[in-house]
Amino acid sequence: MDSRSLLRPAVWGGLLIAVVSGVPVLNWINCMCCAGVLSGGLLAVYLYRRQIGPHSEILSRTGALLGLSAGIIGAVLGGIIGLLFNALTLDFIAALVESLADPAFRDQFAEWTAVLASPLAYLGLLALSLIINSLFGLLGGLIGVAFWGREKMMEKDA
Repeated sequence: MDSRSLLRPAVWGGLLIAVVSGVPVLNWINCMCCAGVLSGGLLAVYLYRRQIGPHSEILSRTGALLGLSAGIIGAVLGGIIGLLFNALTLDFIAALVESLADPAFRDQFAEWTAVLASPLAYLGLLALSLIINSLFGLLGGLIGVAFWGREKMMEKDA
């Protein structure tokens, strides 16, 4: 197993996870049992299958490593994408809140945004994302091995 051959599929799987996790509205896909993160692990194994050819077996540990790597890459890149979109969204919502007549609500919103925009909150969300994306990416990689792990080997044995 060449680690360089694992990197490209894991990066593509991580990019899928990052886009699905970081883009508003698109990130609702993850409300369905982290389907976007699972898809990134599946994509990594699928691309690895295409890379190594149909006559090679993909071991479970390889699929797990591909999914785990895709999950980690997706968490980091998704955090960056999410941070950019959150900055835009908070500015838009802040402009809406400023137009409201209720000063108490404006003050409460200012407190919420200060907490949500803090580096500590961002690091906490990144840590949580790393854990969740790693686990579900790994699971997606294992599911991918079940689909594509022994594609042509089974036909040859029959």
